[in-house]
Amino acid sequence: MNHVNNELSYDFTSDVPGVTSSRNEYFDKERHVAASVGLIVGENAADKCIKCGNGVAYEAKVADLQFAVSVNNHLTIPDIDSAIYARALSYRRDAIHVFSSRWAPREPFKRSDFYEDAVLTEGLRQGRHGLGSVYVFPAGQPGSGLANHIGSITVTCLDVNGTVADVTADNAATLVSVFCNGRRKTDTRMVTSGYDSRKCETTHDGELISTSIVSGMIALLLESTQIKSADMFVRESYDELVLKANVLV
Repeated sequence: MNHVNNELSYDFTSDVPGVTSSRNEYFDKERHVAASVGLIVGENAADKCIKCGNGVAYEAKVADLQFAVSVNNHLTIPDIDSAIYARALSYRRDAIHVFSSRWAPREPFKRSDFYEDAVLTEGLRQGRHGLGSVYVFPAGQPGSGLANHIGSITVTCLDVNGTVADVTADNAATLVSVFCNGRRKTDTRMVTSGYDSRKCETTHDGELISTSIVSGMIALLLESTQIKSADMFVRESYDELVLKANVLV
């Protein structure tokens, strides 16, 4: 995929850097990843119509950091290794500005491991050459350690006409909500580009969609705003994200 930065991508499950031929097969098979890439950095063709829609931050690049094996488009949650996840969250934080993950614990009040929490804290202080990494997670179940971290931007999913989506749990840690089943509040499905540029992806919803959209919005904010440090960004992001979410609707 043209918008994936090969040099910054890494498969932590196999300890293989870059996007190899097998990784291209992975993109073709794991269409949820391709859909996420399309939402964030799908191409813009100026005055030409893009049938699958433009990406939110189409001038950005995405690094694919695979930290778990996916079966039928679902991460094998019990097999996610926290040490591997922590490595992914700290990987090349000098060059990767926004870390976005669609994974969140399914159990309420699931605390993150010590090294995951330490990685996030360290990223806020050292990422982006001292400006701080930005982390985007699903709000998930109440009490999620990742969502409750002071540096996390947490996202939930809105359904048709602004109703609460079935995949969304009530969580006071929620910072922002976006539509996950379409680009407008009356849509019933999200249309975005995928691995095959000749075919749109229409079968994905939930946290994959919401975290991808917000990550793209943050990429745009980092390009245009004077708020450069991560701690300032998290404090000011609520009003900015809500304002731009309303404009997008």
